[in-house]
Amino acid sequence: MARRRETVAGIVVMRDGMNALAVIDGIKKETAETKSSLPPESRSSLAYDRSGLIHTSIETLQRDFSKKLSSSASSSFSSCFISARR
Repeated sequence: MARRRETVAGIVVMRDGMNALAVIDGIKKETAETKSSLPPESRSSLAYDRSGLIHTSIETLQRDFSKKLSSSASSSFSSCFISARR
């Protein structure tokens, strides 16, 4: 008789206002802890992990904000320098 395979799936719903990266890290931690209680031939996987997208978005915002800030600072400095020379 062939051995039957079972599949278990779950969905995580995050509450509004929660830190998405903290929730994802918590899910990964819980999954790793649960895995040790499963039979050795079991395997688990995350179907969708958006932490990479979140990190990339944060890096983009930091880069763009930094550029804008330095652009505004040099523009303000130029205006002050021109005003001081008059």
